Amino acid sequence: MSGITNINSNLKFITTYSEYIAEQEFDEEGMPIPEPEENRYKFIFIIKNQQGIKKYPDGSSSSIFKTYEIKEDALKKWLFENVNQIKGRSLNDNEANIKRKTLYDYVTGKKSTIEKEDIDLLRLFRTSVVTNMIAKEVDKTEVFFSDRKNVPTTDKIDVTFIQLDSK
Repeated sequence: MSGITNINSNLKFITTYSEYIAEQEFDEEGMPIPEPEENRYKFIFIIKNQQGIKKYPDGSSSSIFKTYEIKEDALKKWLFENVNQIKGRSLNDNEANIKRKTLYDYVTGKKSTIEKEDIDLLRLFRTSVVTNMIAKEVDKTEVFFSDRKNVPTTDKIDVTFIQLDSK
Protein backbone atom coordinates (compact mmCIF):
# COMPACT_ATOMS: atom_id res chain seq x y z
CA MET A 1 0.00 0.00 0.00
CA SER A 2 2.88 2.36 0.48
CA GLY A 3 3.45 2.38 -3.30
CA ILE A 4 0.17 4.23 -3.94
CA THR A 5 0.56 7.99 -4.18
CA ASN A 6 -1.98 10.76 -4.29
CA ILE A 7 -2.33 11.46 -8.02
CA ASN A 8 -4.33 14.62 -7.32
CA SER A 9 -1.26 16.27 -5.87
CA ASN A 10 0.44 16.00 -9.28
CA LEU A 11 -2.46 17.70 -11.11
CA LYS A 12 -2.20 21.44 -10.66
CA PHE A 13 -5.77 22.36 -11.72
CA ILE A 14 -7.64 20.06 -9.36
CA THR A 15 -8.68 21.75 -6.15
CA THR A 16 -10.40 20.45 -3.09
CA TYR A 17 -14.15 20.71 -2.73
CA SER A 18 -13.80 23.13 0.19
CA GLU A 19 -11.89 25.58 -2.04
CA TYR A 20 -14.65 25.34 -4.66
CA ILE A 21 -17.31 26.11 -2.07
CA ALA A 22 -15.32 29.11 -0.83
CA GLU A 23 -15.45 30.63 -4.35
CA GLN A 24 -19.25 30.57 -4.55
CA GLU A 25 -21.59 33.29 -3.42
CA PHE A 26 -24.37 32.38 -1.01
CA ASP A 27 -27.79 33.84 -0.29
CA GLU A 28 -29.03 34.71 3.21
CA GLU A 29 -30.16 31.08 3.77
CA GLY A 30 -26.69 29.70 2.98
CA MET A 31 -27.64 28.31 -0.44
CA PRO A 32 -25.30 28.85 -3.44
CA ILE A 33 -26.48 31.64 -5.78
CA PRO A 34 -26.85 30.35 -9.36
CA GLU A 35 -25.32 32.13 -12.33
CA PRO A 36 -27.66 34.83 -13.74
CA GLU A 37 -29.66 33.59 -16.69
CA GLU A 38 -29.45 35.51 -19.95
CA ASN A 39 -32.73 36.85 -21.34
CA ARG A 40 -34.02 34.96 -24.36
CA TYR A 41 -36.81 36.04 -26.67
CA LYS A 42 -39.06 33.79 -28.74
CA PHE A 43 -40.79 35.00 -31.88
CA ILE A 44 -42.69 33.87 -34.96
CA PHE A 45 -42.69 35.53 -38.38
CA ILE A 46 -46.15 35.91 -39.91
CA ILE A 47 -47.57 37.81 -42.87
CA LYS A 48 -50.16 40.54 -42.25
CA ASN A 49 -53.73 39.38 -42.90
CA GLN A 50 -52.52 35.82 -43.21
CA GLN A 51 -54.99 32.97 -42.89
CA GLY A 52 -54.24 29.51 -41.59
CA ILE A 53 -54.21 26.37 -43.71
CA LYS A 54 -56.47 24.40 -41.38
CA LYS A 55 -60.04 25.80 -41.37
CA TYR A 56 -62.55 25.56 -38.53
CA PRO A 57 -66.40 25.68 -38.59
CA ASP A 58 -66.48 29.08 -36.85
CA GLY A 59 -64.48 30.61 -39.73
CA SER A 60 -61.18 30.76 -37.88
CA SER A 61 -58.07 28.98 -39.12
CA SER A 62 -54.66 27.81 -37.92
CA SER A 63 -51.20 26.95 -39.19
CA ILE A 64 -47.99 25.64 -37.68
CA PHE A 65 -45.08 28.10 -37.64
CA LYS A 66 -41.41 27.84 -36.77
CA THR A 67 -40.64 29.46 -33.44
CA TYR A 68 -37.24 31.12 -33.11
CA GLU A 69 -35.29 32.15 -30.03
CA ILE A 70 -32.56 34.72 -29.69
CA LYS A 71 -30.40 35.67 -26.73
CA GLU A 72 -30.54 39.30 -25.68
CA ASP A 73 -26.81 39.85 -26.27
CA ALA A 74 -27.03 38.37 -29.78
CA LEU A 75 -29.99 40.62 -30.61
CA LYS A 76 -28.19 43.74 -29.36
CA LYS A 77 -25.05 42.80 -31.27
CA TRP A 78 -27.02 42.25 -34.49
CA LEU A 79 -28.84 45.58 -34.08
CA PHE A 80 -25.56 47.43 -33.49
CA GLU A 81 -23.87 45.84 -36.51
CA ASN A 82 -26.80 46.07 -38.96
CA VAL A 83 -28.88 49.12 -38.10
CA ASN A 84 -26.67 51.81 -39.60
CA GLN A 85 -28.49 52.89 -42.74
CA ILE A 86 -31.94 52.98 -44.32
CA LYS A 87 -32.39 52.66 -48.07
CA GLY A 88 -28.74 53.50 -48.70
CA ARG A 89 -28.73 56.58 -46.44
CA SER A 90 -26.34 56.42 -43.49
CA LEU A 91 -27.87 57.15 -40.10
CA ASN A 92 -26.22 59.43 -37.58
CA ASP A 93 -25.65 57.99 -34.08
CA ASN A 94 -28.88 59.39 -32.66
CA GLU A 95 -31.03 58.11 -35.54
CA ALA A 96 -29.36 54.68 -35.42
CA ASN A 97 -29.93 54.40 -31.65
CA ILE A 98 -33.60 55.26 -32.04
CA LYS A 99 -34.01 52.65 -34.82
CA ARG A 100 -32.18 50.04 -32.75
CA LYS A 101 -34.37 50.72 -29.71
CA THR A 102 -37.53 50.54 -31.85
CA LEU A 103 -36.57 47.19 -33.40
CA TYR A 104 -35.41 45.84 -30.03
CA ASP A 105 -38.75 46.74 -28.44
CA TYR A 106 -40.67 45.20 -31.35
CA VAL A 107 -38.75 41.90 -31.39
CA THR A 108 -38.92 41.56 -27.60
CA GLY A 109 -42.66 42.25 -27.53
CA LYS A 110 -42.55 45.61 -25.75
CA LYS A 111 -43.97 47.35 -28.81
CA SER A 112 -46.76 46.06 -31.05
CA THR A 113 -46.34 48.21 -34.16
CA ILE A 114 -43.45 49.38 -36.28
CA GLU A 115 -43.00 52.30 -38.67
CA LYS A 116 -43.18 51.60 -42.41
CA GLU A 117 -39.64 52.91 -42.92
CA ASP A 118 -38.35 50.25 -40.46
CA ILE A 119 -39.87 47.33 -42.39
CA ASP A 120 -36.70 46.93 -44.49
CA LEU A 121 -34.65 46.53 -41.31
CA LEU A 122 -37.16 43.96 -40.07
CA ARG A 123 -36.84 42.05 -43.35
CA LEU A 124 -33.06 42.09 -42.95
CA PHE A 125 -33.52 40.70 -39.44
CA ARG A 126 -35.81 37.95 -40.77
CA THR A 127 -33.25 37.03 -43.44
CA SER A 128 -30.53 36.78 -40.79
CA VAL A 129 -32.75 34.54 -38.67
CA VAL A 130 -33.98 32.14 -41.37
CA THR A 131 -30.46 31.73 -42.78
CA ASN A 132 -29.27 30.73 -39.29
CA MET A 133 -26.91 33.70 -38.92
CA ILE A 134 -28.53 34.62 -35.60
CA ALA A 135 -31.18 33.02 -33.42
CA LYS A 136 -32.20 29.39 -33.64
CA GLU A 137 -35.35 27.45 -34.30
CA VAL A 138 -36.56 26.01 -31.01
CA ASP A 139 -40.07 24.76 -31.65
CA LYS A 140 -43.11 24.71 -33.87
CA THR A 141 -46.18 26.61 -32.68
CA GLU A 142 -49.79 26.42 -33.80
CA VAL A 143 -51.09 29.92 -34.50
CA PHE A 144 -54.84 30.56 -34.73
CA PHE A 145 -56.30 33.34 -36.88
CA SER A 146 -59.66 34.95 -36.13
CA ASP A 147 -62.44 34.83 -38.70
CA ARG A 148 -62.86 38.51 -39.56
CA LYS A 149 -59.57 40.31 -39.07
CA ASN A 150 -57.15 37.34 -39.16
CA VAL A 151 -55.68 38.37 -35.81
CA PRO A 152 -53.01 35.82 -34.77
CA THR A 153 -53.16 34.17 -31.34
CA THR A 154 -51.47 31.23 -29.67
CA ASP A 155 -51.54 29.48 -26.31
CA LYS A 156 -47.84 30.27 -25.73
CA ILE A 157 -47.51 33.48 -23.78
CA ASP A 158 -43.77 33.98 -24.29
CA VAL A 159 -43.92 34.32 -28.10
CA THR A 160 -43.90 37.59 -30.06
CA PHE A 161 -45.50 37.81 -33.50
CA ILE A 162 -43.32 39.69 -35.98
CA GLN A 163 -45.61 40.77 -38.79
CA LEU A 164 -44.29 41.47 -42.28
CA ASP A 165 -46.12 42.63 -45.41
CA SER A 166 -44.79 39.70 -47.43
CA LYS A 167 -42.22 36.91 -47.31
